[in-house]
Amino acid sequence: MRTTVITAVITASEYEVVTAVSTTANRQPTKLHEFHPGPVDHVRTDARFPGCCGKSGKHADPPPSRSRRRNTAAWQTRRPPIQRLCPVCPPGTITRVGNRREDMEQASWVPSSVDLDRPSAARMYDYYLGGSHNFAVDREAAQSVEQIFPGMAGAARANRSFLRRAVRYLLAQGIDQFLDLGSGIPTVGNVHEIAQQSTANAKVVYVDVEPVAVAHSTALLADNPDATAIQADVRDPDSVLDNDKVRAMLDFTRPIGLLMVAVLHFVPDADNPEKAVARYRAALPRGSYLAISHGSLEGIHADGLGDSERIKAIYRRTDSPLAFRSREEVAAFFTDLDVVPPGVVPLSEWHADSADAYISAYVGVGRKP
Repeated sequence: MRTTVITAVITASEYEVVTAVSTTANRQPTKLHEFHPGPVDHVRTDARFPGCCGKSGKHADPPPSRSRRRNTAAWQTRRPPIQRLCPVCPPGTITRVGNRREDMEQASWVPSSVDLDRPSAARMYDYYLGGSHNFAVDREAAQSVEQIFPGMAGAARANRSFLRRAVRYLLAQGIDQFLDLGSGIPTVGNVHEIAQQSTANAKVVYVDVEPVAVAHSTALLADNPDATAIQADVRDPDSVLDNDKVRAMLDFTRPIGLLMVAVLHFVPDADNPEKAVARYRAALPRGSYLAISHGSLEGIHADGLGDSERIKAIYRRTDSPLAFRSREEVAAFFTDLDVVPPGVVPLSEWHADSADAYISAYVGVGRKP
């Protein structure tokens, strides 16, 4: 997809919060209403900001009647104005994720570079984790994957669980600065939340090529001087390592925790991921750590290989096609590093602390001697 989790995921139903401007004389000019607009999927809410992202946990008012809707200025427009209740959510964000393409796609904050007709692996991952920063095209692709593999959401959560365990392990080894490559869209239990709960001044840099991920990371971290986000392609290490924000936030004379969680299986062989990872390893100071999780087809029954090909076909429509690798290929990413026990192992076997869903992936953590 964590401790310091104050974000709840609601998947059963969802309501938009709109500013309803009454046209009836002698009434208050505005009033919040929650109404059920049609087919829905999910929404996130943050306990720090009641009403965050469109739902506070209880309904302030019943759905307005049809006659009341007709007399409400908000209903006389195609897209009602949205009450901004959360400082993280950009103005104009509609967090309901239904079937109409007039939700987040129409929000003014969406970067112009976003192709709304092409699914994004990062936004699909956000959908699996119960996030709301995804578009109709992403949901359609993600739901197609779930029809083939109904456990995809559980697998995504299991992967986030590994991220949490890896960060805590690195903190215990004295690491207090992190470079998170392919960080994705902000969701519950981000690296900076875990790290800064343990070490107040821990530094974190998030890196992603997805504009939506970077936009929301930047908004989330606006008041956090010890964390930042940049837009860069992890396949181009120099664009990351030479970035001014990275150099300003991280001290490359001290050990760094490099996180490549659920990112390398989106780098095809043609892009030479081994060379890119070697460049990152070379840039790390002695005593640094590299944490990797990577999807694999090993361990999947022969009957399931056909389903895997169907899933790969769906991801070929995205900006990040899948490239599954063997345990031996994943272990090669740790060349010249001391892999810590229990080694490169199935995800569920690495310092397990909960009953996570099974995921066909290998993980490992290595230290630079």
